[in-house]
Amino acid sequence: MDKTLAFVTPWYGENIPGGAEAACRSLVKTLSARGLKVEVLTTCVRDFRANWSENHHPAGTTMETGIPVRRFPVRRRDTRRFDEINAVLMQGGTVSRGEEQVFLSEMINSPALYDYIGEHRGEYVFFFMPYMFGTTYWGSRVCPEQSVLVPCLHDEAYARFESFRQMFHSVRGSIFLSEEERDLAVALYR
Repeated sequence: MDKTLAFVTPWYGENIPGGAEAACRSLVKTLSARGLKVEVLTTCVRDFRANWSENHHPAGTTMETGIPVRRFPVRRRDTRRFDEINAVLMQGGTVSRGEEQVFLSEMINSPALYDYIGEHRGEYVFFFMPYMFGTTYWGSRVCPEQSVLVPCLHDEAYARFESFRQMFHSVRGSIFLSEEERDLAVALYR
């Protein structure tokens, strides 16, 4: 059985700004145009700037530019706790392992998405992008042996999480968009 390539990303759409978002759209369209079975697994959140506890799109599957896009609802989050930790990180600070876990638990997350990944693991190879969101961290933990990171990695405080080092070591592989990105990952995670 040929497996479908599933790109798992926190949000997806034609008019969403951002480098990782554009890279995801480009990869999905290029692979589909070459005859590969491709789907997008994402949340119902509109985009990066939206409230990550608010479902903007309806849950379910739609066709967008010829690509099946499956959307899953997000759960409510503790924005205050997330923002406190994120403020430290945005100023270049470091946080404890426990604070990393709070950060990852209180950002964008969709238990329904993770359940779907687990229930359909035999049908897909999962490509998670970008690295620093709950959809990538928690989603790749469901079946790491079928998970590939397309991290869109930057030299930033988040990249130094021990949780992300462990994620990079647990998945099947990583695909980097540049040599510099690969070199950063090697330096950070050995």
